[in-house]
Amino acid sequence: MILAAGRATRFKSQVGLSKVLYPLAGLPMVEHILRVVQKLQPEQIVIVVSPETQEALLNRFGHLYTYAIQEPQLGTGDALAAALPAIDVAADYLLVLPGDVPLITEEALRELMTSARGADAAVLTFEPPNPRGYGRIVRDEDGRLVSLIVEDSDAEPEQSAIREVNSGIYALEQRWVERSLERVRRECGKENRKGEYYLTDIVRFLRTSPVLHQPWEDLMGINDRSQLALAEDVMQERIIAAHAHDGVSFMRAETTYVEASVRIGVDSIIYPGCLLRGETVIGESCQIGPMCYLDDCRVGNRNQIVYAHLVKVHSEDDVKIGPFANLRPGTHLAESAKVGSFVEMKETRLGTGSKVPHLTYLGDAEVGRDVNIGAGTITCNYDGFDKYRTTIEDEVFIGTNNAIIAPRRIGKGAYTAAGSTINQDVPPDALAIARGRQVNKEGYAKRLRERKARKRTADEGVSDEDTAAPESHLDTKEQD
Repeated sequence: MILAAGRATRFKSQVGLSKVLYPLAGLPMVEHILRVVQKLQPEQIVIVVSPETQEALLNRFGHLYTYAIQEPQLGTGDALAAALPAIDVAADYLLVLPGDVPLITEEALRELMTSARGADAAVLTFEPPNPRGYGRIVRDEDGRLVSLIVEDSDAEPEQSAIREVNSGIYALEQRWVERSLERVRRECGKENRKGEYYLTDIVRFLRTSPVLHQPWEDLMGINDRSQLALAEDVMQERIIAAHAHDGVSFMRAETTYVEASVRIGVDSIIYPGCLLRGETVIGESCQIGPMCYLDDCRVGNRNQIVYAHLVKVHSEDDVKIGPFANLRPGTHLAESAKVGSFVEMKETRLGTGSKVPHLTYLGDAEVGRDVNIGAGTITCNYDGFDKYRTTIEDEVFIGTNNAIIAPRRIGKGAYTAAGSTINQDVPPDALAIARGRQVNKEGYAKRLRERKARKRTADEGVSDEDTAAPESHLDTKEQD
């Protein structure tokens, strides 16, 4: 049972996003919890939601889970009561978690379930550096059971001094839950300062074992953006440690950000300043970075990517990218292709062994194998209304500073001359030249300098500033 109906009041957001949907390492907080809970193979997972949260969760997860609506939100006890009718399996224990504990681990939950079998219930507890905001655990005289959980806002001074606090994570023997919740409603009422029914009051009616867990970060709740930032630090340490354990090297790991869904092959090296996001998959023996951004990319084996920005890019084996390449969605780089400095590509396939070394834009293009694209080349693919494709067949050589006006096809083995504007298809093995003819006027520069000198002599007495000003025109006869 995951209690996910709470609002993100202390996040002070203007968009009204539910707290459990705030991203942590690229996933909604609640998804981290779901991933851990699923490892326990529960009979059923019920998520307690508000009407607004339900729509967002359905968009994310579909009907993988059971949803129970809590409306209005009258506290955690009320949330659990709202969820009980949604349970349609027979189970011995009910595991209850708040939706804002994304750092929870499988080991902690198994520890909790083991302790619950010797009592009616068990609760995970921890000792954070600053217990403010957490409910305090008041143990009985023997210290073996919980006699009371006091919310921070309701605690007396001596209770506020207690370091052990409530995580909000419970294992409850299911046969006692409904009866105990009814007693909470009837006997505890809305006696707290917030006027809500607290699940914490259930320990008054069940023999509850406290399970003190370390490290405390595993159980921390996220109530504001500063706590979210701290959780992000912890999550990054975990993610990078897991990759390192599996054979990935990180140079200055503290400068790198890796989201939870990213996969990296063995013997790859991640250099400083990299952001690896989404469903990115990196092959074996790759060198990524420094300063690379990869989002939803598929990277083959032995790729070298440096100072590059890639989104939804697929590169095959032995590809080299960068520095300063911007590869946009729909870019596919075949084996041994090269994309160099200051190159932008989108919706383009670059064939095996082809090279785009520098200063180029390729959009909506199909480039064959062993093609060389000269510096300054642009595919002119957009007329303000529609996009058009360019096809460059195998073994083509595109000269420097070409503008290829799509839709165009350049045949196999063709050459285009430097400085050309290609506005017609080029046949295979042809040379296309499309540029203004160069005319050399012999002695013109010398005559121009002499004429300027004579004019300066004639203008004696004019200020230096005026004589330094360039003339706005030339003698048209001389130009002709």
